[in-house]
Amino acid sequence: MSITQNASVCNSAEEKSPSASMVGNIIPHWWYSKIVTNNGKSDTVAISLLSELWFLYRSSGEKKHQKDYSFFSKKFNLTQFQIRSAFIRLEAIGLMQRSVGTIIVVGRKFNNTLFVELNVKKLLSLAPGFEWSPT
Repeated sequence: MSITQNASVCNSAEEKSPSASMVGNIIPHWWYSKIVTNNGKSDTVAISLLSELWFLYRSSGEKKHQKDYSFFSKKFNLTQFQIRSAFIRLEAIGLMQRSVGTIIVVGRKFNNTLFVELNVKKLLSLAPGFEWSPT
């Protein structure tokens, strides 16, 4: 059996649709073998949350962000319990840290505001063949 393909049609500009462009989080495949639950299976909830933290870091250059559990819950269609549990697992392996603080917005104080901080050095140290060299 022979399959031929017209190169001028495949991936042509006419075939591309702006509404179908892919944007958003990137999940390296090696995360599925490095970020696992106690039974050795991929921790997909933690991986999804980590991908969002990685996206925030890449887009802003900041490691620490003020995002609450409801933000992640709505974005990933997960319960706040699932979010908290996954954050605890990510903290346990040193990939992120949670903290609470007070922020002031237009003169109004908001206590116990959640901050999540990505440990970039630790995350990159898990990458196959990667050696950390600070710049």
